Amino acid sequence: MQNANLEVIKNASKSFYFSSLLLPHDVRMDIIDLYAFLRYCDDVVDETHSAHPQKRSFLEQLGRYGSHPALQQHTVGTTTPDVGSEFQISSQILSTYDQLAQKHHFSNEILSLFVEGMVWDVSNKLYETEDELVQYCIRVASIVGFYCCAIMGVTEELTLRYACCLGIAMQLTNIARDVGEDMSRGRVYLPLSWLSADLQQHIRTYNSAFVQHIQSGKDESTIDGLSPQDLTPLQRRSIEEAVKKLLALADCYYEAAEKGIAYLPFNCQLAVRTASKVYNEIGVEVTKKDYNSMDSRAHVTLSRKIVLFFHALVVFLLTAVVGLFYVKLVSVFTTRSTHQQEHYRKSTTYTPTTNPRDLSSSSAVLHTVKVILSD
Repeated sequence: MQNANLEVIKNASKSFYFSSLLLPHDVRMDIIDLYAFLRYCDDVVDETHSAHPQKRSFLEQLGRYGSHPALQQHTVGTTTPDVGSEFQISSQILSTYDQLAQKHHFSNEILSLFVEGMVWDVSNKLYETEDELVQYCIRVASIVGFYCCAIMGVTEELTLRYACCLGIAMQLTNIARDVGEDMSRGRVYLPLSWLSADLQQHIRTYNSAFVQHIQSGKDESTIDGLSPQDLTPLQRRSIEEAVKKLLALADCYYEAAEKGIAYLPFNCQLAVRTASKVYNEIGVEVTKKDYNSMDSRAHVTLSRKIVLFFHALVVFLLTAVVGLFYVKLVSVFTTRSTHQQEHYRKSTTYTPTTNPRDLSSSSAVLHTVKVILSD
Protein backbone atom coordinates (compact mmCIF):
# COMPACT_ATOMS: atom_id res chain seq x y z
CA MET A 1 0.00 0.00 0.00
CA GLN A 2 2.82 2.38 0.80
CA ASN A 3 4.25 1.90 -2.69
CA ALA A 4 0.91 2.98 -4.11
CA ASN A 5 0.83 5.99 -1.81
CA LEU A 6 4.36 6.92 -2.89
CA GLU A 7 3.12 7.03 -6.46
CA VAL A 8 0.20 9.23 -5.39
CA ILE A 9 2.42 11.89 -3.86
CA LYS A 10 5.03 11.60 -6.62
CA ASN A 11 2.43 12.25 -9.33
CA ALA A 12 0.29 14.77 -7.45
CA SER A 13 2.91 17.03 -5.88
CA LYS A 14 6.48 16.85 -7.10
CA SER A 15 7.54 19.64 -4.73
CA PHE A 16 6.10 17.85 -1.70
CA TYR A 17 7.64 14.55 -2.82
CA PHE A 18 11.05 16.16 -3.35
CA SER A 19 11.07 17.63 0.16
CA SER A 20 9.75 14.45 1.76
CA LEU A 21 12.88 12.59 0.67
CA LEU A 22 14.73 14.49 3.41
CA LEU A 23 12.53 13.27 6.27
CA PRO A 24 13.40 10.39 8.61
CA HIS A 25 12.04 7.16 7.12
CA ASP A 26 9.29 6.48 9.69
CA VAL A 27 8.07 10.07 9.63
CA ARG A 28 8.17 10.15 5.84
CA MET A 29 6.14 6.95 5.44
CA ASP A 30 3.44 8.17 7.81
CA ILE A 31 3.25 11.57 6.13
CA ILE A 32 3.00 9.91 2.71
CA ASP A 33 0.11 7.74 3.94
CA LEU A 34 -1.56 10.83 5.34
CA TYR A 35 -1.05 12.72 2.08
CA ALA A 36 -2.62 9.88 0.09
CA PHE A 37 -5.75 10.01 2.26
CA LEU A 38 -6.08 13.80 2.05
CA ARG A 39 -5.38 13.72 -1.68
CA TYR A 40 -8.10 11.16 -2.21
CA CYS A 41 -10.62 13.38 -0.43
CA ASP A 42 -9.48 16.38 -2.45
CA ASP A 43 -9.82 14.43 -5.70
CA VAL A 44 -13.38 13.50 -4.81
CA VAL A 45 -14.23 17.17 -4.35
CA ASP A 46 -12.45 18.23 -7.54
CA GLU A 47 -13.89 15.47 -9.73
CA THR A 48 -15.98 17.27 -12.37
CA HIS A 49 -17.95 14.22 -13.51
CA SER A 50 -19.64 13.57 -10.18
CA ALA A 51 -22.86 15.25 -9.15
CA HIS A 52 -22.94 17.72 -6.26
CA PRO A 53 -25.20 15.56 -4.00
CA GLN A 54 -22.73 12.66 -4.24
CA LYS A 55 -19.88 14.88 -3.10
CA ARG A 56 -21.89 16.32 -0.24
CA SER A 57 -22.88 12.83 0.85
CA PHE A 58 -19.26 11.73 0.86
CA LEU A 59 -18.19 14.73 2.94
CA GLU A 60 -21.07 14.32 5.37
CA GLN A 61 -20.00 10.74 6.01
CA LEU A 62 -16.39 11.79 6.36
CA GLY A 63 -17.42 14.44 8.85
CA ARG A 64 -19.30 11.85 10.91
CA TYR A 65 -16.25 9.65 11.35
CA GLY A 66 -15.46 11.30 14.67
CA SER A 67 -13.13 8.90 16.41
CA HIS A 68 -12.82 7.13 13.05
CA PRO A 69 -14.39 3.71 13.73
CA ALA A 70 -16.38 4.04 10.49
CA LEU A 71 -13.14 3.94 8.54
CA GLN A 72 -12.85 0.25 9.38
CA GLN A 73 -16.35 -0.62 8.17
CA HIS A 74 -15.38 -0.71 4.49
CA THR A 75 -14.23 -3.90 2.86
CA VAL A 76 -11.44 -4.21 0.34
CA GLY A 77 -12.49 -3.33 -3.20
CA THR A 78 -15.80 -1.73 -2.28
CA THR A 79 -16.93 1.69 -3.40
CA THR A 80 -17.08 4.51 -0.89
CA PRO A 81 -20.77 4.80 0.10
CA ASP A 82 -22.94 7.19 -1.91
CA VAL A 83 -20.07 8.10 -4.20
CA GLY A 84 -19.98 7.10 -7.85
CA SER A 85 -17.93 4.23 -9.24
CA GLU A 86 -15.17 6.64 -10.27
CA PHE A 87 -14.34 6.93 -6.56
CA GLN A 88 -13.68 3.27 -5.93
CA ILE A 89 -11.04 2.88 -3.29
CA SER A 90 -9.57 0.07 -1.27
CA SER A 91 -10.43 0.10 2.41
CA GLN A 92 -6.68 0.08 3.05
CA ILE A 93 -6.25 3.81 2.46
CA LEU A 94 -9.09 4.56 4.87
CA SER A 95 -7.93 2.13 7.53
CA THR A 96 -4.39 3.52 7.14
CA TYR A 97 -5.68 6.93 8.18
CA ASP A 98 -7.42 5.33 11.14
CA GLN A 99 -4.16 3.70 12.17
CA LEU A 100 -2.33 7.01 11.86
CA ALA A 101 -5.00 8.75 13.92
CA GLN A 102 -4.64 6.25 16.73
CA LYS A 103 -0.85 6.07 16.54
CA HIS A 104 -0.32 9.84 16.62
CA HIS A 105 -3.42 10.86 18.58
CA PHE A 106 -4.90 13.05 15.86
CA SER A 107 -7.50 15.47 17.12
CA ASN A 108 -10.98 14.91 15.72
CA GLU A 109 -11.21 18.66 15.24
CA ILE A 110 -8.52 18.56 12.55
CA LEU A 111 -10.63 16.30 10.36
CA SER A 112 -13.68 18.47 11.03
CA LEU A 113 -11.82 21.57 9.87
CA PHE A 114 -10.65 19.77 6.74
CA VAL A 115 -14.16 18.59 5.91
CA GLU A 116 -15.49 22.11 6.38
CA GLY A 117 -12.95 23.42 3.88
CA MET A 118 -13.95 20.70 1.41
CA VAL A 119 -17.61 21.63 1.85
CA TRP A 120 -16.73 25.22 0.97
CA ASP A 121 -15.12 23.91 -2.22
CA VAL A 122 -18.11 21.78 -3.15
CA SER A 123 -20.40 24.76 -2.50
CA ASN A 124 -18.23 26.94 -4.76
CA LYS A 125 -17.91 29.47 -1.97
CA LEU A 126 -16.60 32.91 -2.93
CA TYR A 127 -14.25 34.77 -0.59
CA GLU A 128 -15.04 38.43 -0.10
CA THR A 129 -12.01 39.44 1.95
CA GLU A 130 -8.46 38.46 2.75
CA ASP A 131 -9.49 37.18 6.18
CA GLU A 132 -12.11 34.86 4.67
CA LEU A 133 -9.49 33.43 2.33
CA VAL A 134 -7.08 32.88 5.22
CA GLN A 135 -9.82 30.99 7.06
CA TYR A 136 -10.16 28.72 4.03
CA CYS A 137 -6.39 28.18 3.89
CA ILE A 138 -6.38 27.13 7.54
CA ARG A 139 -8.98 24.46 6.82
CA VAL A 140 -7.41 22.92 3.73
CA ALA A 141 -3.68 23.53 4.29
CA SER A 142 -2.83 24.43 7.89
CA ILE A 143 -4.46 21.20 8.99
CA VAL A 144 -1.72 19.39 7.06
CA GLY A 145 0.80 21.21 9.24
CA PHE A 146 -1.08 20.14 12.37
CA TYR A 147 -1.11 16.53 11.20
CA CYS A 148 2.60 16.63 10.35
CA CYS A 149 3.43 18.12 13.74
CA ALA A 150 1.55 15.26 15.40
CA ILE A 151 3.47 12.72 13.32
CA MET A 152 6.75 14.42 14.28
CA GLY A 153 5.74 14.35 17.94
CA VAL A 154 5.38 18.13 18.23
CA THR A 155 2.60 19.44 20.48
CA GLU A 156 3.79 22.88 21.64
CA GLU A 157 1.24 25.60 20.92
CA LEU A 158 3.80 28.05 19.56
CA THR A 159 5.08 25.51 17.03
CA LEU A 160 1.53 24.74 15.92
CA ARG A 161 0.97 28.44 15.27
CA TYR A 162 4.03 28.53 13.03
CA ALA A 163 2.89 25.37 11.26
CA CYS A 164 -0.44 27.07 10.66
CA CYS A 165 1.37 30.02 9.08
CA LEU A 166 3.37 27.79 6.75
CA GLY A 167 0.20 26.03 5.62
CA ILE A 168 -1.44 29.37 4.86
CA ALA A 169 1.63 30.55 2.94
CA MET A 170 1.76 27.41 0.80
CA GLN A 171 -1.94 27.46 0.02
CA LEU A 172 -1.82 31.13 -0.96
CA THR A 173 1.04 30.25 -3.29
CA ASN A 174 -0.98 27.39 -4.80
CA ILE A 175 -3.92 29.73 -5.37
CA ALA A 176 -1.70 32.32 -7.04
CA ARG A 177 -0.24 29.65 -9.33
CA ASP A 178 -3.56 27.97 -10.22
CA VAL A 179 -5.81 30.93 -11.07
CA GLY A 180 -6.38 29.79 -14.66
CA GLU A 181 -6.82 26.14 -13.73
CA ASP A 182 -9.32 27.02 -11.00
CA MET A 183 -11.25 29.30 -13.34
CA SER A 184 -11.60 26.45 -15.82
CA ARG A 185 -13.39 24.52 -13.05
CA GLY A 186 -15.59 27.50 -12.24
CA ARG A 187 -13.78 28.42 -9.02
CA VAL A 188 -12.33 31.74 -7.91
CA TYR A 189 -10.34 31.96 -4.69
CA LEU A 190 -9.04 35.52 -5.04
CA PRO A 191 -10.70 37.88 -2.54
CA LEU A 192 -13.43 39.66 -4.47
CA SER A 193 -12.71 42.93 -2.65
CA TRP A 194 -9.33 42.98 -4.41
CA LEU A 195 -10.92 42.90 -7.88
CA SER A 196 -12.49 45.61 -10.01
CA ALA A 197 -16.23 46.20 -9.59
CA ASP A 198 -17.16 44.93 -13.05
CA LEU A 199 -15.06 41.78 -12.59
CA GLN A 200 -16.68 41.15 -9.21
CA GLN A 201 -20.10 41.35 -10.84
CA HIS A 202 -19.01 39.04 -13.66
CA ILE A 203 -17.78 36.44 -11.16
CA ARG A 204 -20.87 36.70 -8.94
CA THR A 205 -23.20 36.26 -11.92
CA TYR A 206 -21.29 33.24 -13.16
CA ASN A 207 -21.05 31.70 -9.68
CA SER A 208 -24.77 32.05 -9.10
CA ALA A 209 -25.50 30.17 -12.33
CA PHE A 210 -22.83 27.57 -11.50
CA VAL A 211 -24.19 26.89 -8.02
CA GLN A 212 -27.74 26.62 -9.34
CA HIS A 213 -26.50 24.17 -11.98
CA ILE A 214 -24.70 21.82 -9.58
CA GLN A 215 -27.43 21.99 -6.94
CA SER A 216 -29.88 20.74 -9.55
CA GLY A 217 -27.96 17.46 -9.51
CA LYS A 218 -25.93 17.98 -12.68
CA ASP A 219 -22.20 17.39 -12.67
CA GLU A 220 -19.68 20.20 -13.16
CA SER A 221 -18.44 18.90 -16.52
CA THR A 222 -21.72 19.94 -18.17
CA ILE A 223 -21.16 23.65 -17.56
CA ASP A 224 -18.36 25.75 -18.98
CA GLY A 225 -15.85 27.26 -16.58
CA LEU A 226 -14.77 30.86 -16.46
CA SER A 227 -12.60 31.61 -19.49
CA PRO A 228 -9.76 34.16 -19.25
CA GLN A 229 -10.36 34.83 -22.94
CA ASP A 230 -13.76 36.31 -22.07
CA LEU A 231 -12.18 38.92 -19.80
CA THR A 232 -11.34 42.45 -20.87
CA PRO A 233 -7.72 43.63 -20.65
CA LEU A 234 -8.61 45.68 -17.58
CA GLN A 235 -10.24 42.69 -15.90
CA ARG A 236 -7.19 40.56 -16.59
CA ARG A 237 -5.02 43.27 -15.12
CA SER A 238 -7.22 43.32 -12.05
CA ILE A 239 -6.59 39.61 -11.56
CA GLU A 240 -2.85 40.06 -12.02
CA GLU A 241 -2.81 42.78 -9.37
CA ALA A 242 -4.72 40.46 -7.03
CA VAL A 243 -2.17 37.69 -7.64
CA LYS A 244 0.57 40.20 -6.82
CA LYS A 245 -1.13 40.99 -3.50
CA LEU A 246 -1.61 37.29 -2.83
CA LEU A 247 2.11 36.60 -3.19
CA ALA A 248 2.94 39.56 -0.95
CA LEU A 249 0.61 38.11 1.67
CA ALA A 250 2.15 34.66 1.26
CA ASP A 251 5.61 36.16 1.83
CA CYS A 252 4.45 37.53 5.18
CA TYR A 253 3.32 34.08 6.27
CA TYR A 254 6.52 32.43 5.01
CA GLU A 255 8.50 34.93 7.03
CA ALA A 256 6.47 34.20 10.14
CA ALA A 257 6.69 30.43 9.64
CA GLU A 258 10.46 30.58 9.19
CA LYS A 259 10.89 31.31 12.89
CA GLY A 260 9.07 28.13 13.86
CA ILE A 261 11.24 25.63 11.98
CA ALA A 262 13.82 25.70 14.79
CA TYR A 263 11.19 24.23 17.15
CA LEU A 264 10.75 21.11 15.03
CA PRO A 265 12.75 17.92 15.66
CA PHE A 266 16.25 18.51 14.32
CA ASN A 267 16.05 15.65 11.82
CA CYS A 268 12.88 17.14 10.28
CA GLN A 269 14.04 20.73 9.92
CA LEU A 270 15.89 20.36 6.60
CA ALA A 271 12.87 18.83 4.87
CA VAL A 272 10.47 21.50 6.11
CA ARG A 273 12.85 24.35 5.29
CA THR A 274 13.40 22.92 1.79
CA ALA A 275 9.65 22.58 1.25
CA SER A 276 9.13 26.17 2.33
CA LYS A 277 11.81 27.44 -0.05
CA VAL A 278 10.54 25.37 -2.99
CA TYR A 279 6.93 26.50 -2.55
CA ASN A 280 8.03 30.10 -2.11
CA GLU A 281 9.96 29.79 -5.36
CA ILE A 282 6.69 29.01 -7.16
CA GLY A 283 5.75 32.61 -6.35
CA VAL A 284 8.97 33.79 -7.93
CA GLU A 285 8.07 31.89 -11.11
CA VAL A 286 4.59 33.46 -11.14
CA THR A 287 6.22 36.87 -10.74
CA LYS A 288 8.44 36.22 -13.76
CA LYS A 289 5.23 35.84 -15.77
CA ASP A 290 4.12 39.30 -14.61
CA TYR A 291 1.60 37.64 -12.30
CA ASN A 292 -0.26 36.08 -15.23
CA SER A 293 -1.21 32.62 -14.00
CA MET A 294 -4.34 32.50 -16.14
CA ASP A 295 -2.72 31.27 -19.35
CA SER A 296 -0.07 28.88 -18.01
CA ARG A 297 0.97 27.20 -14.78
CA ALA A 298 4.28 28.13 -13.17
CA HIS A 299 6.57 25.40 -11.91
CA VAL A 300 9.99 25.06 -10.32
CA THR A 301 12.55 23.03 -12.26
CA LEU A 302 14.37 20.13 -10.65
CA SER A 303 17.70 21.92 -11.00
CA ARG A 304 16.29 24.93 -9.16
CA LYS A 305 14.89 22.68 -6.43
CA ILE A 306 18.36 21.23 -5.93
CA VAL A 307 19.82 24.75 -5.60
CA LEU A 308 17.14 25.61 -3.04
CA PHE A 309 17.94 22.41 -1.16
CA PHE A 310 21.55 23.52 -0.81
CA HIS A 311 20.39 26.94 0.40
CA ALA A 312 18.30 25.15 3.02
CA LEU A 313 21.24 22.91 3.84
CA VAL A 314 23.44 25.93 4.63
CA VAL A 315 20.86 27.12 7.14
CA PHE A 316 20.50 23.60 8.52
CA LEU A 317 24.23 23.31 9.12
CA LEU A 318 24.39 26.74 10.72
CA THR A 319 21.57 25.66 12.99
CA ALA A 320 23.65 22.70 14.10
CA VAL A 321 26.55 25.03 14.90
CA VAL A 322 24.84 27.92 16.61
CA GLY A 323 21.87 26.12 18.16
CA LEU A 324 19.22 28.23 19.80
CA PHE A 325 20.90 31.46 18.70
CA TYR A 326 20.58 30.73 14.99
CA VAL A 327 17.49 32.83 14.24
CA LYS A 328 19.17 36.20 13.90
CA LEU A 329 22.40 34.84 12.46
CA VAL A 330 20.79 33.06 9.52
CA SER A 331 18.39 35.80 8.51
CA VAL A 332 20.70 36.75 5.65
CA PHE A 333 20.44 33.21 4.31
CA THR A 334 16.67 32.88 4.60
CA THR A 335 15.65 36.20 3.05
CA ARG A 336 16.01 36.76 -0.67
CA SER A 337 18.73 39.24 -1.59
CA THR A 338 17.72 42.76 -2.51
CA HIS A 339 18.86 42.08 -6.06
CA GLN A 340 16.58 39.03 -6.35
CA GLN A 341 13.66 40.89 -4.87
CA GLU A 342 14.03 43.69 -7.43
CA HIS A 343 14.62 41.29 -10.30
CA TYR A 344 11.82 38.83 -9.59
CA ARG A 345 9.15 40.74 -7.75
CA LYS A 346 7.97 44.27 -8.43
CA SER A 347 7.58 46.44 -5.37
CA THR A 348 4.15 46.52 -3.80
CA THR A 349 2.57 48.91 -1.35
CA TYR A 350 0.08 46.27 -0.25
CA THR A 351 -0.22 45.84 3.51
CA PRO A 352 -1.94 42.62 4.65
CA THR A 353 -4.97 43.08 6.87
CA THR A 354 -4.07 39.87 8.68
CA ASN A 355 -0.80 40.10 10.58
CA PRO A 356 1.05 36.78 10.69
CA ARG A 357 4.09 38.40 12.32
CA ASP A 358 2.07 39.26 15.42
CA LEU A 359 0.79 35.79 16.18
CA SER A 360 -0.70 36.88 19.50
CA SER A 361 -3.18 39.08 17.63
CA SER A 362 -3.96 36.72 14.77
CA SER A 363 -7.42 35.58 15.81
CA ALA A 364 -7.74 33.08 12.98
CA VAL A 365 -4.49 31.35 13.87
CA LEU A 366 -4.96 31.40 17.62
CA HIS A 367 -8.56 30.24 17.47
CA THR A 368 -7.65 27.29 15.26
CA VAL A 369 -4.71 26.27 17.40
CA LYS A 370 -6.83 26.41 20.56
CA VAL A 371 -9.46 24.24 18.90
CA ILE A 372 -6.81 21.70 17.98
CA LEU A 373 -5.30 21.67 21.47
CA SER A 374 -8.65 21.51 23.25
CA ASP A 375 -9.34 17.96 22.12
